[in-house]
Amino acid sequence: MTAASVATAAPEAGSAAATRSTATEFAFQHKVFQMPGGVFARTGAGDIAFHFMLGDLTAAIEVGVLAREFGIADASSDGHLLRTAVAGLRFVREIRPNDSIPRELLDGTASWSVEEWHRRRARSRLVLAVAAAAGNPASPPPEDERIDALAAAAERDPSYATAMEQLAARLELSSEQVSDRLAALTRELAYIEALRDLFRNIQRLPTALVQIGQIYRRDETLFQAVLRTISLLQRPIREFVDRFHRTDALTAGIAELLRRHHAQIAVIRQTRDDVHERTMVWGQIPQQWAELEISRSEPVENKAKELYRFVAYHFPQAVDWRSTPKS
Repeated sequence: MTAASVATAAPEAGSAAATRSTATEFAFQHKVFQMPGGVFARTGAGDIAFHFMLGDLTAAIEVGVLAREFGIADASSDGHLLRTAVAGLRFVREIRPNDSIPRELLDGTASWSVEEWHRRRARSRLVLAVAAAAGNPASPPPEDERIDALAAAAERDPSYATAMEQLAARLELSSEQVSDRLAALTRELAYIEALRDLFRNIQRLPTALVQIGQIYRRDETLFQAVLRTISLLQRPIREFVDRFHRTDALTAGIAELLRRHHAQIAVIRQTRDDVHERTMVWGQIPQQWAELEISRSEPVENKAKELYRFVAYHFPQAVDWRSTPKS
């Protein structure tokens, strides 16, 4: 298929679509972007392409080729939007013409939502950090399920109000300013909590695989695939853990977090975007495995084989995989 054939097949843009252009939408002007089913997404090889329907066929043109073949100048409005679409696919799985530009590219906020309990958990961590700064018991480990209860107890203690006053005096801020900054940080850290929640399902995969390996120890092919998968998972899991630890270290330094909250929010958002991009590649795999009943069954065998193919493709480097790592 040639670019000329695509151009001929593309419908003419209507007057409304041709004239509408805002700073917050992918308002492309070239008629190629009016092709039925047009969407920007990654190909199976990971390249970014414009996918569309051409009759009964699904076609895809890599973004650089698209710009070159259809004469879309780099400095033009469409050229700018192409670059924005490429950048935007860090944050969303697909982009269609006239979609809103991801908010991460507009004002730094997130394009996706979190649950109320994620906000509550983020606030609990900050409450415990304030209490710890005043000399109260240190915060529990990040995975401690008692965090919310401990935070509620700490906030009821009269010493918490004193700790807030001391922080405000130390930072030369009013109590209202401290509260406002804590609220702003809570909104940002809620996204880290949502990602941490999703990561837990990824982190549990090696344990599930060990169970499968025990069940299928006599099936040499599947057993070796399970061992290989466990090994290949070590690197991505370690990278996730490292990023969460760095964010937790920011929270622990509550005075500096509040003093330089604008700069620290930028760091938190960078971590949020990096981790979110890494989680998108997993799709529904973590949730599917969370719901999987481990037993000797065809669904379990299929899931184990699918997971092996997934990690072998996305995380190919690994250490010696001939022995199961200690849990």
